[in-house]
Amino acid sequence: NNATIEPIIKQSFPLLKDSGYKRNILTALAVSRKLKNGSQAPDFSLEDEDGNKVNLASFKGKVIYMDFWFAACMPCHKLFEETKAVKKYFNLDSNVVWLTVSIDSRDIWENALKKFDIIGYHVFTENKFRDHPIIKSYNVTEYPTTYLIDRNGIILNINPPHNSDELKREIEMALRTDSN
Repeated sequence: NNATIEPIIKQSFPLLKDSGYKRNILTALAVSRKLKNGSQAPDFSLEDEDGNKVNLASFKGKVIYMDFWFAACMPCHKLFEETKAVKKYFNLDSNVVWLTVSIDSRDIWENALKKFDIIGYHVFTENKFRDHPIIKSYNVTEYPTTYLIDRNGIILNINPPHNSDELKREIEMALRTDSN
């Protein structure tokens, strides 16, 4: 049971914050509780650019492309470029949300948004970085990590395609499903 094991691991390794052994165990735990296509997307509470709190219910009825990133992550920047055409294609569709979740501090995050002109609805982990609960609940172990969530909060794809045409098709299919 993960709820029982995780506190034991944290108690066993309090002084070894960067222990490779600890990381391996925590990664194995993350894999064991990994979200799957068809799973209910975990709820979250994050702060947006205006200081408003948002959660999963804030986007009910919308298709969400969720992207976890940080400013110094070159693969994250590459993904922003790869998805730019799809974001522009759905630009006028209010039923599609491009939710970018930064793990940076507020100042680094805000500077990165200006510098890189990232399209989307922007939130950050409130200066909790990788320790924010959303990181664990969405099993984020590498960056970027992306999810495609349907209008009812169900995960459609735990690793949506980076290819623009394929991603566009998946979002269009998700838009055709009914929302409760």
